[in-house]
Amino acid sequence: MLDSLQATQLQSAIVKAMYAATIESDLDTEKAFEYIAGAPQGQKDNPLINILDKFSTWYDTNSVTLGGVKIPHLFPGDDLKLQTAQDSDNGFSALEQALLRYIAAGLGVSYEQLSRDYSKVSYSSARASANESWRYFMGRRKFIASRLATQMFSCWLEEALLRGIIRPPRARFDFYQARSAWSRAEWIGAGRMAIDGLKEVQESVMRIEAGLSTYEKELALMGEDYQDIFRQQVRESAEREKAGLSRPVWIAQAYQQQIAESRRPERRQHHVRRNLSHIIAAAFNEPLLLEPAYARVFFCALGREMGAASLSVPQQQVQLDAPGMLAETDEYMAGGKRPARVYRVVNGIAVLPVTGTLVHRLGGMRPFSGMTGYDGHCRLSSAGNGG
Repeated sequence: MLDSLQATQLQSAIVKAMYAATIESDLDTEKAFEYIAGAPQGQKDNPLINILDKFSTWYDTNSVTLGGVKIPHLFPGDDLKLQTAQDSDNGFSALEQALLRYIAAGLGVSYEQLSRDYSKVSYSSARASANESWRYFMGRRKFIASRLATQMFSCWLEEALLRGIIRPPRARFDFYQARSAWSRAEWIGAGRMAIDGLKEVQESVMRIEAGLSTYEKELALMGEDYQDIFRQQVRESAEREKAGLSRPVWIAQAYQQQIAESRRPERRQHHVRRNLSHIIAAAFNEPLLLEPAYARVFFCALGREMGAASLSVPQQQVQLDAPGMLAETDEYMAGGKRPARVYRVVNGIAVLPVTGTLVHRLGGMRPFSGMTGYDGHCRLSSAGNGG
């Protein structure tokens, strides 16, 4: 139907553009048909030939020019009318777009992809339509092309194993027991068209860094094999170094970032140790709470950093110091008995009524009381680092 519509529209446009001008006469209907019909059979005097002879004689003798430009002087009763191709569209474009949209919907593609008309779309709409079509074709590829390719690969692998061309590794199941596992493969087809390359590369990098995707998946969307890309990058880096060229920008940036990240924990640990005595002292002077899982961790860490710390819990008549707690925890982790709990739990929070003295390596002694815990220690540690 669309082909017939386009052909008819084309013929109409050709006919309207074929004649640039016409000469019209004011002859009445009877006289006009007499000239058109010509002379009856056997009659020598033909009205049509007579009138054409008169026209020819008139236009041959009345040729007027002005500056090389010919000015026609028409035969009496004739009228020169210029023709223009008016209303050549006649609603054709809107009808064609409607038909193409129906066809695109039936084929599972977007109108822009079918008509190749991207003049009225933005990046977002073009990306949405392209992703919808890509999703459809990926389903078709996985359902038809990948299955066919896997079957062909399976037949080839079977023949290669039978002929001894390939020696398989030792496995629990042979080829015929686990045919689908032996012939499992992922097939990479043509990559997805990039509408805005910069935005799509940034999107891929963010997905990889956030752990939502992998290099294998992202490069497969581009129609590339990640192993080939990695091997090629290694070869190119070696050749650049051999030729005395500097590393690519992205490698240099990644290298500097890795160095900075590797040094950051050292600086942070040194900073914490330098201010630990002040932070611990501030923590023990505040009413704090602690989750039970972190109670022993807190005091073991305290024992490692400060050398010695003692706690007394009058209600349970338990005397607790950090080195002792550290030893008990190490014994439990090695398979020994669980250390006794020296705190009570209220609504999932460990409450530690504490009295005693904090002794650190520098010899300073600070009194403390109240409730203490790992969470509050972390909260006040950050405040202490800022101060």
